Amino acid sequence: MTLSRQDPREGFRAVDFDEFVEFVARCLDEDPRTLSHSTRFVEDLCVSSIQMLEIAVALWDLIGIEITDGMEFVEAAKTIGTLHAYYCELLQRPLPEAGPSTRGSVPLRPARDKHAGALEGVPMAGARVLLRPVLPEDHLRLYALQTAEQVGFRWRYGGIVPPLEVFVREIHVGVHAQFVVSPLGRADVVGLVVAYQANSRSGTVYAGVAMAPRLIGSGIGIEALGLFLNYLFSTWSFRKVYFEALEFTYESVASAVPELIEVEGTLKEHHFYQGKYFDQYILSISREKFTRYFDEITMDAEAAATAEVVPAGAAFHAASPAEGTR
Repeated sequence: MTLSRQDPREGFRAVDFDEFVEFVARCLDEDPRTLSHSTRFVEDLCVSSIQMLEIAVALWDLIGIEITDGMEFVEAAKTIGTLHAYYCELLQRPLPEAGPSTRGSVPLRPARDKHAGALEGVPMAGARVLLRPVLPEDHLRLYALQTAEQVGFRWRYGGIVPPLEVFVREIHVGVHAQFVVSPLGRADVVGLVVAYQANSRSGTVYAGVAMAPRLIGSGIGIEALGLFLNYLFSTWSFRKVYFEALEFTYESVASAVPELIEVEGTLKEHHFYQGKYFDQYILSISREKFTRYFDEITMDAEAAATAEVVPAGAAFHAASPAEGTR
């Protein structure tokens, strides 16, 4: 691969499209001869949320620039042609100052001793999103999210649209922990992560993530849930986190089975929607798998700074079971 940047003092050169296609093909394990400018990531290649996040992180690591506006990538990653144009535009941006690479990936390393008697805080911000507490001014946006046609039927109310005052009154009922998902540097509400049915005796808890319909499949829900999982495992002694996923959303996380995700059970024809019954999967991520998987894929800053190309998959991959299934 020859994807590279020249010294900024000498100006930039646009990367050849065929080279970019080889990069994308390697990320997705596809034959580059089958890809073109008009190839659509979701509709034609059936790229999952996890794979989309892999492409984003591999692209950012390749360039050496951490993208703080995740919406840019979402808009650009429609086709290979639009993503190539975005890549060429990124090449025109100033290079970051010399120093350890931030890798542009989700900073999910569990809190560890910096020195005796001190601990790092649990990170609540990733490459593209921030987790923050639910505020009163968020209620209306969250109400619109959880009653949206594309999400509401598989979220908390199962398609029922409660009065706004009921929603506000019940927003924290039965919830162990929850956070609004916002893009870095913006106050927008683009999602919600929530933990519920916590069981201290068994050391288990359920978790879910609801994302704005326009962002489903973008990988942003994966990143948000990754941060949330790290928060749950770092803050409490849970040994396992459960998820509920309908069969048409299971494919978005199937590539992480069984390396990270376990399928614990299947409820046959459990959920009715639009004239058809769908299976519902019970999935789980254990503390051991989460920690081991993260340690295996996390490169230290020195290695990341000297790596020519970070392989696809060098980012946290977590389940976003239904992008809104509670």
